[in-house]
Amino acid sequence: MTTNDTYSHDKSYKRLFSNPQLVKELIEGFVQADIACLLDFDSLEKVEGSFITPAMKEREGDLIWKIKADQTTLYIYLLLEFQSTVNYAMPVRMMQYITALYDSLIQQKHQDLKDGLPPVLPIVLYNGDQNWTAKTSIQQMMPVYPTALEPYQVKCQYLLIDENVYSIHPSSEIKSFVAGVFSIETAKTPDEFRRIIQQLHQLAHQHPDLSIVIDTISQWLGMRMKHKFPNLPFQEVNLKEERTMLETNMERWKQDWITQGISQGISQGISQGINKGKAMLLQQMIVMKFPNADLTPYQHAITHAAEDELMEYSKKLFTATCVNEVFEE
Repeated sequence: MTTNDTYSHDKSYKRLFSNPQLVKELIEGFVQADIACLLDFDSLEKVEGSFITPAMKEREGDLIWKIKADQTTLYIYLLLEFQSTVNYAMPVRMMQYITALYDSLIQQKHQDLKDGLPPVLPIVLYNGDQNWTAKTSIQQMMPVYPTALEPYQVKCQYLLIDENVYSIHPSSEIKSFVAGVFSIETAKTPDEFRRIIQQLHQLAHQHPDLSIVIDTISQWLGMRMKHKFPNLPFQEVNLKEERTMLETNMERWKQDWITQGISQGISQGISQGINKGKAMLLQQMIVMKFPNADLTPYQHAITHAAEDELMEYSKKLFTATCVNEVFEE
């Protein structure tokens, strides 16, 4: 994923999880039940503004929500991580972000220190190419230290949601919009897209009251499909349209994908055929110059050579005094 793609993806996810319904689905579907059951989702409120970390990096891409949890107010820090590689310093980064949040609450007098500090639920939503293998707490990053020091060590554990591990079986039912988003991210072919979009369409028509959510998901779907299949003429996805119209559009996408695959296959076949002809011509030229030479040791190099390699062999042949000089580095 390029820098521009990452930035666009980051913005689109921020738009998704700026919606309280989708935050609710994220918590209920991907956070342990003993936490979710404490939360009053009717009180969910987005905290506006951005925060400056101690490293002086503004975190505009992250989202912070506050919600009533039992007898207190809980802050949910949702960090959106879309880098292609795993960040092994994430526990330290998260500690900085939480500290910056607390500092902001204190500076803006949103929190009376006589009442203590509110709890924070730090969540890392990871969408990179690799499975997440970094530690999820600072304490885990310090595996060896004297037991007597344990009470004084920082823990700062975050909750990881790695989309790569949430694959939906073809026969499984998608029960939330967020589950559908994660399924789209791991889908590999237009047929998988089609199955997931059908289920999202059904979900949308079961919840007509979630109009804003449905529009947001529809816009995001169009963007992701264009990114994953840039050469196919996808139109915008509208989960509100009638099923027959959606089915017609998806059938056209499927046919376009098949046509494109055939076209690419033909182009590749022509290219491979030309390259094979050049390899045969090179071999004939070598035989003409060195009729008694044994080409067996060089057969693999000739038949598997790329176009630029065949050109280089041909150039060397004009000045070579033996076959070995044609193929030597």
